[in-house]
Amino acid sequence: MIVDIPRGPIGFEQVGAGPDLLLLHSLLTDRRVYDRILSALAEAHRVTLVDLPGYGHSGPAEPHIDHYADAVGEIVKALDLSPDLAIIGNGLGAFVALGAALRHPDRVGRIVLAGVAVRFPQEAKGVFDQMATGALTNGMGAVAEMALRRIFTEGFIADHPDLADERRRALLSMNPEGFAAGCRAIRDLDFSETIGAIEVPTLVVVGSDDQATPPPYGREVAASIPGAQYQELPGVAHGPQLQAPDQFLNVISPFLGIL
Repeated sequence: MIVDIPRGPIGFEQVGAGPDLLLLHSLLTDRRVYDRILSALAEAHRVTLVDLPGYGHSGPAEPHIDHYADAVGEIVKALDLSPDLAIIGNGLGAFVALGAALRHPDRVGRIVLAGVAVRFPQEAKGVFDQMATGALTNGMGAVAEMALRRIFTEGFIADHPDLADERRRALLSMNPEGFAAGCRAIRDLDFSETIGAIEVPTLVVVGSDDQATPPPYGREVAASIPGAQYQELPGVAHGPQLQAPDQFLNVISPFLGIL
């Protein structure tokens, strides 16, 4: 389905019934990244999955995290989602959830941040430049393998070739311009001056083997938000809902009120 917001069309789907829950995918994935936990979440929520700007059936993105955060605010209004909405964001989606909680606090009730940071050090920014340039110059095939190894650990890729192939195909199908915009938005974001103003309940979840947003980044986020909770998943990389769906559900369910 498509909903039109001031920033352009947004692809989305909804399943389940109950309190509203919005799922935001990462830079390296698409909305199908939540497929392994979707049925469990939909038992207790009306779940809305969206294509972030630049992805899937959505319109183009601007390379600034505020663009994505404001799109979420517009999506919440356009779809008449509850103002006590819960959001789960992974990677780029986690940064978007942070931005939405800051810029649209009247439309966000609580946030789960899976793989997140306050900002990136200079050496990490270079990776996003490399991926953006590679995708724009040579297509998504130039960055697919690097990206895959940021989603999963090497051992998981070896043990789950079908899931790795599915994610590889999703990477190859992405729009290079949309992907590059996301890379640059993440490269330039900096919540250091504003993150302490977040008032909604927050849960930070990080995989111990996450190379994209390693545990020290997540601990800094949790320490910067009053009352935030922190959970670390052993042996997991940047896509916990893919690599360890049961672990991820066990951690987020109490926070979301799923008994």
